[in-house]
Amino acid sequence: MTKVAGRLSLINLLLIHFNYQIDEIMKLYSILLVIIGMTVASTGYAQKEVVEDTLTVKGVCGMCKERIEEAAYGKGVKYATWDKATDQLAIAYRTDKTQLEEIEARLLAAGHEVNGKVPAKESYEALPKCCRYEELEKH
Repeated sequence: MTKVAGRLSLINLLLIHFNYQIDEIMKLYSILLVIIGMTVASTGYAQKEVVEDTLTVKGVCGMCKERIEEAAYGKGVKYATWDKATDQLAIAYRTDKTQLEEIEARLLAAGHEVNGKVPAKESYEALPKCCRYEELEKH
C-alpha cells in the first residue's frame, strides 16, 4: 500500500502542478484579451469622429437648395442643410468615410460656387436658367 500511496501522492502533486500552470496561462490569456479589446475599441472610436462644418455655397432658389443638399450628401455625410438667405450650408460628416474636399468637389460638379471656388463653366451652364446665381437675384 505504501507504493500505491506514494504513486497517488506523486500523481496528485503532478495534477496540482499542471492545474496551477493552466490557471496561470488562463490568467495571462484573459489579461491579453482585455488589452487587445481596449486597443481595438479605442481605435474604432477614434475613426468614427463626426465633424460639423459650414460652407458658403451660392444659390438663388428652392431648386438650388435641393441640388446643393443632394450634392453634399454622400458616403459619411450625416446631414446637410442649406440656407438660401445666408448661402450657408451646414454639414456633419464622418472623417473616416469622407473629407471636406470631396464634399466641395461634388458641389462644384453640381455647378455651385463653394467658399469662393468657382465651378467649371460647363457645370455652371448646366444649371437651369432660374438657378444661375451669377445672373439672378434670390427668388
